[in-house]
Amino acid sequence: MVVDDDEENLELFRVILEHHRFTVDAYADPVKALLEFKSGYYDLLILDYLMPVLDGLELYNRMREIDKSVQVMLLTASHAQLQIDNNQESKEHLRFNIVRKPVTISRLLLEINSIIHIKEKSAYVHQFTN
Repeated sequence: MVVDDDEENLELFRVILEHHRFTVDAYADPVKALLEFKSGYYDLLILDYLMPVLDGLELYNRMREIDKSVQVMLLTASHAQLQIDNNQESKEHLRFNIVRKPVTISRLLLEINSIIHIKEKSAYVHQFTN
């Protein structure tokens, strides 16, 4: 699942990931994404950090209430605040990958494959699922 309120970025991520054979559910509205989220359904969440109504971290925390094992990558141009939040969350054992915007295709794919590879070691994993 990819959630980014910038629809151009969202479409770009969707096209890139589908080109690399991932199945992607893309949402510009974080509230709608939360309503559609199901436990055990997604291998990875790619969330924009700064979004209206629900920021990426709050969205992640709410989704973890539904599925404690879901993996997440937060994208941000505002790295400093996210690093503070990540340090705070790590005290609660909720770590996430942080990727700075603008992100290159190679960096995005490297991060995704790294997360999925780690998860594959512990269980059978589908690529992004609908």
